[in-house]
Amino acid sequence: MRANIFIAIATKCGVNPSWKEANPVALGQAALVDSKQIFLGANTDALLEKQDRQIGDDCHFSESGQEKTANAFADSIKKAHQSQ
Repeated sequence: MRANIFIAIATKCGVNPSWKEANPVALGQAALVDSKQIFLGANTDALLEKQDRQIGDDCHFSESGQEKTANAFADSIKKAHQSQ
């Protein structure tokens, strides 16, 4: 049995002045993607804006953040299935 894997790059949580998009965890997550069996579902670090996170914690997704993330995963799944 073969099953595709869809991962997220998701490292931003809270207000951290030293946080960078190209941090070791995000780079490790990105390195897993081979676009053969392991695909990027969503990069929420890049995809989401301030209003897409809960007010007060700047971490958890608001409704708009959940919708954007779900749509990114759905698009990635469709694209992966069309290429097979």
